[in-house]
Amino acid sequence: MKKPRSIPIICWTNIIINYLIVLGLTLIVLALGDSFIQSSALLFMPYLNFVVIFFLNKNILRGRHWARDIFIAWLLAVDVLVYVLFENVPITMCHVLLLIVNLICLFHPSANVFFHEKNTE
Repeated sequence: MKKPRSIPIICWTNIIINYLIVLGLTLIVLALGDSFIQSSALLFMPYLNFVVIFFLNKNILRGRHWARDIFIAWLLAVDVLVYVLFENVPITMCHVLLLIVNLICLFHPSANVFFHEKNTE
């Protein structure tokens, strides 16, 4: 089966959004320094998140079903972490909305058929 159009769109959107977050954080740190960040772990997280999302989305594009399962679990973990660390409902709701869009795009019927066929080859 041909790859559903929604899979490359959502994968590249995830990669681009996270790249822009990392780029923005890097520019802010270069301009202001890292004194505004309470913990060095908070500074490290967006970079780790970008690497994980890039790796998982690359494998999703190749049709590996395990990557989409791990990706959704990763997004859930990041959502919980964002809420615990920032206690900011609007930011958390943006993450939850992105999670819902990913769930719809990666688990609709044609996507399920695509991942099933790729894993039986």
